[in-house]
Amino acid sequence: MNNSTIRISRLSWAGIQISYGSSTIVIDLLENLEALRSLVGAPRGEAVPSADQLDAALVTHLHADHYDPLTLRRRLRSDADVLCHVANEATINGDGFHARAAVIDQPTKVGPFSVTALSAVGGLGEPQVSYMVEFDGLKVLHCGDTLWHGNWWKIRERFGSVDIAFLPINGVTIEFPGMKPSGVPVDLTPAQAAAAGDILGAKTVCPIHYKLWNNPPIYSEWPDAEKVFLAAAAKRGVNVQIVEPGEEVSIFAVQSLSS
Repeated sequence: MNNSTIRISRLSWAGIQISYGSSTIVIDLLENLEALRSLVGAPRGEAVPSADQLDAALVTHLHADHYDPLTLRRRLRSDADVLCHVANEATINGDGFHARAAVIDQPTKVGPFSVTALSAVGGLGEPQVSYMVEFDGLKVLHCGDTLWHGNWWKIRERFGSVDIAFLPINGVTIEFPGMKPSGVPVDLTPAQAAAAGDILGAKTVCPIHYKLWNNPPIYSEWPDAEKVFLAAAAKRGVNVQIVEPGEEVSIFAVQSLSS
């Protein structure tokens, strides 16, 4: 693994950016925070910009905090692909992008990256995928805002230990207008994220999808999500890197854990 050619950054919310050599891709890019203000309240932070002229974007699902077409139009190269769940291909094409449906469990080439869409479970029943991105001996898993599911063991069996797992941890409950509230979290809770990281055999887990919004009762984040996650991870022996938006993952640290 050549650390000098690899940069993995956390962007806003669930977004990440991966640069390898001359190629840069993003997953769940989000910069247009104002589009969400009327529903989840004022953001508790600033948007983190991605690079310009991105080579591709991967989208886990179409919620506005994971699919930001306004920003994608500014950031993507004109010939860039947007990889997505097959059910979302028509919508993304209709927004003026070149959508490419990802077949579950079938690897596809995205520049120098091998990308495999994996089954995930949307908290509101929407089509959603996770992505395994492989390059230069690294396996990077991004899990959008999935609920707990039974595929963690299958992912571990297929790919072996994951090098870096980006897992949502805010265990949010919602009371959106017109919806009867369930009181049940619609994405991974902090303890569930720690358990998923443990099952995946992740060399390091980077928590995502927390801190930026908390607007009770409409959108209620798990109290002290990061603190609870760190305690649960420590109990299970799961290594964690807290990567703040705008910061990079320490690839050297991940490499050291592999040696």
